[in-house]
Amino acid sequence: MAVARPKPKGPEKIDLSSWESETTGRVLNVTFDVDEARRQNWAVVWLKDLMLEIQEEEPSGPKPPRLTVANGDRLLIARLSMDPYGMSDDSDMITVLNHLPKGETVFEYLLGCWKRLNAARGALLRRNIDPSVVTKALELLEELKRLIVSYAGFNLQDPESMFPQPAGKPVGMVELVQPLLQLNALPLNAPPTAMSPSELEGFVSDLAKRFDGDGLEDIMGPVVNGVMNLLKEYQFEMPNIMGEEWRKVTAALEALVSVKSVAQMLPTLDTWDPDQAPGNLWELLSLLGPLLRLSVFPREWPKIYKEFFPNPTKMTRDRADTSNSSLRNTLQALHGSLFNIFNVIVRAGPQPRDRALAMFSHVLNSNWRRSGSRVRPETVGSDGLFVNLQMVLHKFAEPFIDANYTKIDRIDPLYFAKSKLVDVTDQTKLLASSEEAKEIFEKAVTGTEPAPGFISDIFFLLSAYNHLGYIRCIGWHEELNRAAGEIERELERFKSDTSWQGTPMQVQVQAMIDKLQKDLDDHQSRILAYQVQLFDPEMVNQLVSYSSLVMQWLIRLVDPAKQHPAVPVKLPLPETVPDSFKVLPEYLVEDIADFYAAILRVVPHLLEFAGRREILVFALTFLSSPWYIRNPYLKSKLVAVLAYGSMNLGGGKRGPLADLVNTHRMALDHLMPALMAYYVDCENTGTHTQFYDKFEIRRNITIVFNAVWENPAQRAALRKESQHEETFTRFINLLRNDVTFLLDESLGKLHSIQELQNEMKDQAAWAAQPVETRRERESQLRQLEGAATSYFSLGRSTVDLLKKFTAETRRAFMIPEIVDRLALMLDDNLGKMVGPKMSELRVKDPERYRFKPRDLLSDLLTIYSNLSTEPEFIQAVAKDLGYYRKESFEHALNICRDKALKTDPEIEKLRLFVIKVEETKVLLEGDEEELGEVPDEFTDPLLATIMRDPVILPSSRAVVDRSTIKAHLLSDPSDPFNRSKLVIEDVIPDTALKAQIDEWLASRRNKGAALSMPQDEIVNLDNAGDVEM
Repeated sequence: MAVARPKPKGPEKIDLSSWESETTGRVLNVTFDVDEARRQNWAVVWLKDLMLEIQEEEPSGPKPPRLTVANGDRLLIARLSMDPYGMSDDSDMITVLNHLPKGETVFEYLLGCWKRLNAARGALLRRNIDPSVVTKALELLEELKRLIVSYAGFNLQDPESMFPQPAGKPVGMVELVQPLLQLNALPLNAPPTAMSPSELEGFVSDLAKRFDGDGLEDIMGPVVNGVMNLLKEYQFEMPNIMGEEWRKVTAALEALVSVKSVAQMLPTLDTWDPDQAPGNLWELLSLLGPLLRLSVFPREWPKIYKEFFPNPTKMTRDRADTSNSSLRNTLQALHGSLFNIFNVIVRAGPQPRDRALAMFSHVLNSNWRRSGSRVRPETVGSDGLFVNLQMVLHKFAEPFIDANYTKIDRIDPLYFAKSKLVDVTDQTKLLASSEEAKEIFEKAVTGTEPAPGFISDIFFLLSAYNHLGYIRCIGWHEELNRAAGEIERELERFKSDTSWQGTPMQVQVQAMIDKLQKDLDDHQSRILAYQVQLFDPEMVNQLVSYSSLVMQWLIRLVDPAKQHPAVPVKLPLPETVPDSFKVLPEYLVEDIADFYAAILRVVPHLLEFAGRREILVFALTFLSSPWYIRNPYLKSKLVAVLAYGSMNLGGGKRGPLADLVNTHRMALDHLMPALMAYYVDCENTGTHTQFYDKFEIRRNITIVFNAVWENPAQRAALRKESQHEETFTRFINLLRNDVTFLLDESLGKLHSIQELQNEMKDQAAWAAQPVETRRERESQLRQLEGAATSYFSLGRSTVDLLKKFTAETRRAFMIPEIVDRLALMLDDNLGKMVGPKMSELRVKDPERYRFKPRDLLSDLLTIYSNLSTEPEFIQAVAKDLGYYRKESFEHALNICRDKALKTDPEIEKLRLFVIKVEETKVLLEGDEEELGEVPDEFTDPLLATIMRDPVILPSSRAVVDRSTIKAHLLSDPSDPFNRSKLVIEDVIPDTALKAQIDEWLASRRNKGAALSMPQDEIVNLDNAGDVEM
């Protein structure tokens, strides 16, 4: 027999009026029934006076009256008006007052009501009640909640004017602030009035819903400010970012802005972006400034580096790694929280989004002076402020920094004409003056174009914040490094000279050493603090992605096909530069170069997997089309990036770009001609430091040449380029000029150092000199040592480049305007290295100045060897009556043999070269002896040699030899006598004078010069003398 199933129960029937009375009493914890109050030991508050008042109003009503939501306002007023410390003549009321919770504030009571109401609502929904009844009951609860929240809001705004409050207890806004600040760590013994995160979010949501459009900012504004006050108390004393205060603040803010109306309200507060706040004070006066300025940068937060990086010279790698990891994790958490706050605000609607962008704009445009090299940091916004805002902007940019750059065309190229969020009026443009930029903008924008979109806003704001944030911090990091280097060199100088020990100066010198060591430790600790954030792998990866987008956008802007990077741009670019490119600020290009240069110098391994191809293509694009960038220093920075990326890192490793410069198609086609062209162009940068700047630029070019030299394809590109005679001749002439100057200066400085070292060596005589004299001489020595080190470093790299080029393109060096001067330079320096004055180069610890005499001698002889088979070079050396000495070669080759600097075949090749030179010299000397005294009018006024092809300079009317003026014009396109512009095509042949010279020579030339000495006797290595070097 089947078991009968029980019939399903129907909806529970309730009396709504009774439920309303019971629920209202339970929520408000009040009653009109004195017996009920007694049964609960007066835990429920008997509202006797209100009960009597209602009974009088409704004499026929129930006794006691029912509690209704309609009377909720009166119920709340009656309950809140009771003072547990108050007095009464009514004995019943004395009992009620005595049982009221002591110390309970109005807000705590209302919060308890709100919690009990939510519990009642949950219980109602769990019961199986007729839906129509549930709907009515929910409406009653909603109205009661509105009343409770209303009173709570009024109380937060004005806590003491309406109802009694316990004495000595903080009331009002602070009662909501404290729960907000405890979201991350709710105490285990939290009182019943405490709120869980979900309860707090619900309460704030109800509060915002009730007061939205009805004074929400008057209630929640002070609450937000109260939250931020926790950090404002620590603006100058906060130990470090590892404290918990900022985490409490961000948790509170994230909870607050999760309510849309609060997120919309936040940017309307006066403190959101104080208009009158100067750039350097904005972060102290604005709402979020105290949070946004948090960082590990040493200038604003010195306790960070002192706590995490004490005694840097003694710090272990494990300790440093632990400090880095801890601080970086904290910074990443901070950036994540900041973005969460801004992201919710931006997404809350058009108005809060625009106000957020306006805030970014205000901070930026009031702090452009941060980019200045001589800015006083205290006069502008802090490093932390700008880098933190930059990281927030970067997170906004992440959706459109995709691998395929699918949204690249949504970046408006005329943004700066259409928007003033980023005001670049005073920023240097790539190819336009301020007036030209203004004219271009006026022509391009008619006023009917749509405003730039959010993507463009974020892209250009981020580029500007990168310029004033990360890149500026890189600059200060480099300044600290330079200062630390100077201190370290000074410290080393004191330590290496022990002559002061045991003298009356010992105490003073030791105190100076201690101070220098302390200063060095402090600088190195600061450097480590900067590196925590600047070289955080996660941050670097983010900036590589952003920089790649900027590079691709810039190239696409100038790509006629507008297809890059999907279809690589074709080089060189068109001669006509787009106006939209001309008016872009220089920092868009400069910051990319500065960023990559810093990463490649300090943490090159972070670029092994991303950003390499992009920067190589970017650099080659604009180096091969140099008319797109007017500022020579921007181009020099691109060259520096290629140098840092391809230089030798030691241990058999090269930089991350080394393989690409040898394999990438664009590098194989354009690297060699681009670098050679810039080697020539950097001769004149148009600044007062151009003479010295060019050497640094050319050293970087040399580094790149060294990185590709073993690649047959790149050497083939070099040979192809050498076929452009005019351009290549200018290149090798400048290369020769550089070697001449750098070796002259470096060897000259070495002799001066020797003299000062000898002077100081005599301790008695040195101590006898006045203190001021000694200080002056010590300062002079330091300057000489610095200059010598720099010149030798540059000189060796330039000699190495000359060595390579003479091996690969030796015929290019044989033109008259090159070969004679090259021979003079080589003979002069060979004489200095091994001639009678070689002792003048002997100094203490020569390698300290990067002077390696054997290596330099070997390189010079290699250049001789490379050119030794060229008749023009042999004759040029033979004609050098001023510097060439056979004895110098004999001495040099003997050193090579004794010190194994050259192999036997190499030595023999050079010996045969000297023989040829000596034979040629005999012939030439025979000519000179027959010539007798040369008439002055036949003599070149610049070189004092007889002219073979005289020409007249059109401006000054001076007469010089054609080869002389041609060589001069290779490095200086002006008349040497009056500095007017001149090209070789403008000179006028002096045919009459040439005829006179030819006739004079023909009448005096000896036709029968003879050579009588056997070749083996011309060069004798066994009689070379001292071979020490």
